[in-house]
Amino acid sequence: MEIASDSIVAIVGAGTMGAGIAQVTAAAGHPVRVIDSQQHGLDHGRQSVTKSLAGLVRRGIMTAEAQREIEARIFWTTDIGNTNDATLAIEAIVERLDAKVALLSALAEIMAPSAILATNTSSLSVDAMSAALGDRRTLAQRTGVDVLIDHARDFATASLLVVTARAHEAAATVAALGQAIGKGAIALPDRPGQIVLRTLAQLANAALDAVADDVAGVEGIDEAMRFGANHPEGPLQWARHAGLVEVSKALAYISAATGDTLYTPALALPCGEVL
Repeated sequence: MEIASDSIVAIVGAGTMGAGIAQVTAAAGHPVRVIDSQQHGLDHGRQSVTKSLAGLVRRGIMTAEAQREIEARIFWTTDIGNTNDATLAIEAIVERLDAKVALLSALAEIMAPSAILATNTSSLSVDAMSAALGDRRTLAQRTGVDVLIDHARDFATASLLVVTARAHEAAATVAALGQAIGKGAIALPDRPGQIVLRTLAQLANAALDAVADDVAGVEGIDEAMRFGANHPEGPLQWARHAGLVEVSKALAYISAATGDTLYTPALALPCGEVL
């Protein structure tokens, strides 16, 4: 299966990740439909895309005409029924298994049997999602694709983990789409936290421990990691952007799933008291 350049891609969830995926997909020429249950969520997502594209225009990376064309390809709606003729749907909602399963189940009812369902999760089990979806969307073998997304921030990631019975074919299709929009694709097994979240969250966790031990302050650690390790923004700045509570929840999930106390969240992380 191939996702043609004029195929519709639906993204459910207009938050930071959903809006970022919408932007790069529309920039590659795809008609994009962004669905969010809340109008204010849609408004915020649309504003973040406009702001990001305007920044590219200011820096001379794209023209104002290109910005208008990209924005015109993105349709923003609260109606999930607008996914009915999409070739690919990516869920990018709250990181909660029950919510994601409910959404993917609804999408399976609305979309064509040949459509690919994908999840943006970077910590939850895709096998668990697949099992909860039932026989119609059961995975023969779990395969994942990790797609690097550049959008409003300098650096962000999304894991597009295919939830479909045609695991191998669907994973290859989504990987090809990632490459077509100029992003690298890496095949992954279903493991808690995948690559990027597991690594960066643990790095932020260790950085907070260093702050708590008076090794250095928040700014000092981020500066040292930017200049000494070529980290794009610093682990603690990354944690602020990603959301301290979300990073803490992800670490707790990885720790519980793996039984490894190495991922136990630093005491300061959930409330961000040192940040």
